[in-house]
Amino acid sequence: PVKIIGFQPPEIFTRLEDKRTLKQRDKDYLAQIKLIYTTLREDYQITYLNQPIAYKSSQRIKLPFATLKSKGNCIELAILFASLLESIEIRPILVLLPQDGHAVVGWKVPGEGREIYHLLETNVFGENFAKVITRGKKWIKEYGLESEFENGISFDENGIFKKDTSVIILDVKKIRQRMPPSPYFQ
Repeated sequence: PVKIIGFQPPEIFTRLEDKRTLKQRDKDYLAQIKLIYTTLREDYQITYLNQPIAYKSSQRIKLPFATLKSKGNCIELAILFASLLESIEIRPILVLLPQDGHAVVGWKVPGEGREIYHLLETNVFGENFAKVITRGKKWIKEYGLESEFENGISFDENGIFKKDTSVIILDVKKIRQRMPPSPYFQ
């Protein structure tokens, strides 16, 4: 198995405390996330494809390795991206928007006794990075999630946050405590 070594706080190698501000950490995370996105877009030619395989009120979802071989719909791209973030120890979130039949991916940036979150829009996957981030901010504003994304999301013990029936946010790391990843196969 191959492991991508991603974000490494300074104390891992130096035993010095990580004294970066939340703003500095956010900038570091964003640089790594941009690199992952750019690699998927340019090297793998990953783009959004509006072709969900739906069965009544459910949908079949490809595994991340299958999405890497072709295009993906919003939930497939969100899961692929969350998997990559998880592999470099950036804490991913999945945001489900049932009323819109949509899913986006995000991540947590911890620091200074608080945490902030960001979203990356999957429906414009393949566009430039600034556009996918700007569209992620649009969802935050449209669903009135500014407070949660700036001050921390109150997940329950299972790693789930619900804002009435319009938004469900999943903390992948908390969910992993009960549900391990699927084995990799081709």
